[in-house]
This record gives sequence, C-alpha cells and structure tokens, in this order.
Amino acid sequence: MKTILGEGKIASGTVNGNKISATAMTEIQGQSAEFIIQGEINGEVISGTISTPLIPDSLKFTGSRTNQAGAAN
Repeated sequence: MKTILGEGKIASGTVNGNKISATAMTEIQGQSAEFIIQGEINGEVISGTISTPLIPDSLKFTGSRTNQAGAAN
C-alpha cells in the first residue's frame, strides 16, 4: 500500500462476497499506525473507506481495474 505518508503492508484481510475488509500497518513519524480498510467491489470498480485513530474522519477511496498488456480478459 502506497500513500503520500509512506508505504505500508496489509497485515490481514478478508473477502466475503463483494465486500472486503483489511488492516494495514505503516509508520508515521516513527510511530506505528493502523489503518482499517472497508470496501465493496461492483463489477470493475472498488470503493470504500480507510480509517485510523490518527485522523478524525474516514478517507474515501475508489478504484477501477485496468487492462495490462498480456493480461487475459
């Protein structure tokens, strides 16, 4: 996981139908920080929120699948 704050690693995660849940760990200014990721996949699009005790409001995210050269459809 890459952010403007640095890189982190997915520590755990689950998929249940089209819903995803994961926990990511990173360091911010030398302190460990946990990020809770909740999302939903609809077709080729994923959207959801990322929350952490360091930020009062959840951050929204969206993404879509891209075709890469040589990838099977």
